Amino acid sequence: MPTNDSLNFFDPNKDIPAHHENQLTRAFLVVLRISPAAHQVWLSLAAPDRKLYELQRPWSFDTQRWQMFEKAPEVSEPIEGMSILLAPDVEAVDGAVQVTDRSQVLDGIVRYGDELLIVIETKLREGEGTDQAKYLNVHGAQVHFDGVVKTVDWRDLLAGWSDLVESEVVAGAERTLIVDFLDFVDRHFPHLGPFTTLGRCKDNGFRLGRRLKVLRDEIAGFPTESWLELPGRSTLSRAYLEFDQEPQRIQLVVYPADTLTQAKAFYTRKGAPSKVLSLRGGGWTVEPNFHFGHMATGFVWTTVDAPLEEYVAYWREQIANTGQYTREHWETFWSELVQQRFARPDEKTQFDQSFTNTKRMSATPRPGLKCIYSWNLSEAKVLDDKKHLVKVISDQLGIVLQALEENPSISIKHGKLRE
Repeated sequence: MPTNDSLNFFDPNKDIPAHHENQLTRAFLVVLRISPAAHQVWLSLAAPDRKLYELQRPWSFDTQRWQMFEKAPEVSEPIEGMSILLAPDVEAVDGAVQVTDRSQVLDGIVRYGDELLIVIETKLREGEGTDQAKYLNVHGAQVHFDGVVKTVDWRDLLAGWSDLVESEVVAGAERTLIVDFLDFVDRHFPHLGPFTTLGRCKDNGFRLGRRLKVLRDEIAGFPTESWLELPGRSTLSRAYLEFDQEPQRIQLVVYPADTLTQAKAFYTRKGAPSKVLSLRGGGWTVEPNFHFGHMATGFVWTTVDAPLEEYVAYWREQIANTGQYTREHWETFWSELVQQRFARPDEKTQFDQSFTNTKRMSATPRPGLKCIYSWNLSEAKVLDDKKHLVKVISDQLGIVLQALEENPSISIKHGKLRE
């Protein structure tokens, strides 16, 4: 049984949309074909008594075929057959597999030499019909199906593949393939994964991170990177949604005044600094985030021991005269930072490593802030279960943007950022 051309990794099926069930089946079979580790995870769910390395070769894969074989193999004994139903929240299928003469289109076929043939029926929704997995036409081939339809839950499979990535069992191209598949499911079949709610993630850091990406995408209204882009703002450019593992918190984090340009906009804006400080009365944590920059890169985050109010007041007064510092001014400026308690003397070593001992000729201060709003993980799970988490995150993001006195024509509505 030669491999179907549509399972060639570089030849995707372009005749159907990405969210179509057949595209998911194809992607799933490609992962089985290329990743032995992922294949074994699936096999342990579909046939727990089987080990991939013990199964007869060659292994072959096919999809969307009406016959199990292009040409019935000549075998002395029937090939063992299994029927697998791969579906979300799947329940047991009553009765044994029946061999019939019905017409059919088989979603997936995996063959291990002449020892074992597995027929796979994929479903996207719970409660969909199971007859395709139960009634099979072998078209005269020597295949013996003995027993009931075996079931595999999409969420168990995706959780298992996530664990491969989280535990670093897979690496390199194999890891990238699995991560790409998980991203594909997140984008086009988000209801299938173990990341549909924070509760389903079971406190697994990798799964929680993937769930937060889904939430970011929902807030933005389009696929995001590791952050939310905030276009049109002059005092900040991004917001981050993170899982802080040690205290078990979900955090919304923004960095106002993270560049000198943003700092000049922020500290010269009449009411913004005091409004941001007042966020602390509404559950926000606000703290200094001073560092240096060169070109687009940040360096040397210092420890600010001065009270936050003093830090903000100083930069409100000095920001107009603050700019890029050349080498001859570094020592004087550093002494000023230490005197103001915006840096510690022993942190000069870090500055020297990043600037003095390099060929860099300038350093730009970035007198920023870090603003954090947190939810206990248990609280966030409840909000997510009730489908309220996107709204409360959006609401808090709206609050910090209002405090920064950003352009009022840019608003958040229905959980999506708009201009």
